[in-house]
Amino acid sequence: MLKAVIGETAGQVYKVLGANNSKVTLNDLTAKVRADTNIVQQAIGWLAREGKIELTQQGKRTYISLTPNELNNYQQAQL
Repeated sequence: MLKAVIGETAGQVYKVLGANNSKVTLNDLTAKVRADTNIVQQAIGWLAREGKIELTQQGKRTYISLTPNELNNYQQAQL
């Protein structure tokens, strides 16, 4: 059951990142997905393991974004 929740949240994270078209902080992403921070972090791990997102560090903040290829895939799917 938890695996399904994490998978569904990963899909929501993917959609938010694709629609946002830029890097987002964990706090902003959690607010936009409207899910528990722990579940969002696990969903980020899921997407990172699949190679669909990039994580970048700037100072103390971590930013999450789709890889260029995944962003292109997302945009093509919206046409």
